[in-house]
Amino acid sequence: MPICMAQEEIFFNDINVDKKEIIVARTISGLEFDADYIRVLPGQYIGYVAGSAETHFSYFHESRIANTWTFYKSIGLGNAFYHIRIYDGNPSGEYGSDPGSKVFRYEMSLDLKLEPRWYFDHRLRYRHNKSTRNNSGWFLSLPLTISTNLLRQPVDGINTQWFPEQLSISIIAPPTIGYRNSFAENWFIEASLGYIPYWTWWQKDFTVISAKQIGVFSADSFNSELKIAYTF
Repeated sequence: MPICMAQEEIFFNDINVDKKEIIVARTISGLEFDADYIRVLPGQYIGYVAGSAETHFSYFHESRIANTWTFYKSIGLGNAFYHIRIYDGNPSGEYGSDPGSKVFRYEMSLDLKLEPRWYFDHRLRYRHNKSTRNNSGWFLSLPLTISTNLLRQPVDGINTQWFPEQLSISIIAPPTIGYRNSFAENWFIEASLGYIPYWTWWQKDFTVISAKQIGVFSADSFNSELKIAYTF
């Protein structure tokens, strides 16, 4: 008979156990900190150059919706530190022969993520006596991330105040693959990589830019997370 703990994780495996009993944790919640490691590479959109960094600090809640499926929600603050090239005072102007000048920029955003996840190797890990604590293992997901601008460092020729003059909302939904490893009872690390087929944002109206327009293999067409989290 399988022995179950608080989060319904089965520790002593029986290879003859019914598949219906091999299930992910009912709920997991806590705090997480992550960094987008792909942003250290140069992008092609609006003149981004190498050396950018994006971090997020969020509260998350993950709940089981099927045997090996969960619904992951998080809300928190995003911080972006990066350089852009300014061409005649316009970061998105015609490049021409103007080499532009590097300008440092900082932005803060409020981020909401809604993410269905499939832990596709959960049953295999169970049958091979590998840890499934805190839903450790590989997963596929389609995270919908909605971000709004809160603060933006003033830059001559672009903006003159910290608080934005108008609300801007960006939306991405990159198909993603990731891996989670729980290294302690209340801690796990996670790495993921996704591809962004379209960037969508709203300021005065909706704008949609495809990965082909941005650069199919540009860093701006990928989304990544390297995360550490503490569970309550």
